[in-house]
Amino acid sequence: MSSVRGPQGMTEDITIDWIVAKCGGARLIADQIKRHIDTVYKWSNIGIQDRYWTALAGMSNGAFEAHDVFYANEKLRNSRKGTS
Repeated sequence: MSSVRGPQGMTEDITIDWIVAKCGGARLIADQIKRHIDTVYKWSNIGIQDRYWTALAGMSNGAFEAHDVFYANEKLRNSRKGTS
């Protein structure tokens, strides 16, 4: 599991929802990647496709890097297996 430091030095677990929030929310992401907002909403259930990782990292103002999205996806997959 990957963690990053928050603004007050607190450690936060990276999740899909956290990534979406750090990028400004579903509407902003959908506008930036030129996809319907439902695409972004589905990420909480299906994970984020790798073609969006770099764009999201760029939108995050340094909150995370593209490879961190892998860990969020992995966490989602493991939670489905009951091994989070």
